[in-house]
Amino acid sequence: MGLLGLWSLLEDRSHIYQDIRFRDSKLLVDGTNLAFSLYARSNLDQNHGGEYLAYQVEVQALFKALADCGIQPYVVMDGGTGASDIRINIREDRQRGLLRIAQGAALKGRRAGILPPLWAPGHS
Repeated sequence: MGLLGLWSLLEDRSHIYQDIRFRDSKLLVDGTNLAFSLYARSNLDQNHGGEYLAYQVEVQALFKALADCGIQPYVVMDGGTGASDIRINIREDRQRGLLRIAQGAALKGRRAGILPPLWAPGHS
């Protein structure tokens, strides 16, 4: 799910936004991207296993704000993968990339945008 680079495109072109009042509605949410965005933009630790209690506060604040506006979110997460998953090569490539990033962060000791095990494949 999600479109590679969409968030960056929208951030670079803030003039395309329009103020709207979205209330008393249903909202379909890409849960994987929401989880990533909330954690990545929260300034929580990303290199040492995660700050799940602080992250919980962020998630609860978002859903309270939605409820206060009468918005009923329906969160959809990526499904599981089967033995014949045609996306397995993509997932393997992403994991290799994450390992390279983690190694660089460990060697250089700086924040590298590594999300905690909550997002690791095979964890539930």
